[in-house]
Amino acid sequence: MYSRYRYTISLIVSIMVVALWASTESFSDAVQIIERLGYIGYFGVGMMFVSTFTVTPAAVVLFRLAESMHILPLALIAGMGAVCGDLLLYNYLRDKVFVELKPFFGFIGRSSLGRLFQSRHLAWSLPVLGAIIIASPLPDELGIALLGGSKFNRWQFIALSYVLNTAGIVVILTLAKVT
Repeated sequence: MYSRYRYTISLIVSIMVVALWASTESFSDAVQIIERLGYIGYFGVGMMFVSTFTVTPAAVVLFRLAESMHILPLALIAGMGAVCGDLLLYNYLRDKVFVELKPFFGFIGRSSLGRLFQSRHLAWSLPVLGAIIIASPLPDELGIALLGGSKFNRWQFIALSYVLNTAGIVVILTLAKVT
């Protein structure tokens, strides 16, 4: 069972561990270290904001940082880090995973399911869904996979990733300020 749901179980465990850790003094110390690192620390937290296993601690750290910082510089720098994290994921997915799955997609492309994915309605909605996932605090892997199947060049992907991740981070930071 674990191998079938390993990512879901890992995400749930990650959330539980961070929930427990966030109430300890060592978590506060980690946030203070990130604050002292300044832009480098914010950039690093932004890189962590994109992955299934690190999105929860990154969101909690951003939430804590927002309590004592201005939102805009923090969001802009963390957004840059998120773009770097997304690029690493995008390159990994494109160069490794998509190559492995190409024969599978060829098989699906000949089926009625494949024709459904090639319909003009789904052709525009999958990248939109991918963009929504990237902008949300959800992990970016699925959003990147959905965008990776569309015809974005690298620079378009970078610009879109920056805008979407920064917007998602601004939402989290704003929530931190109003609570």
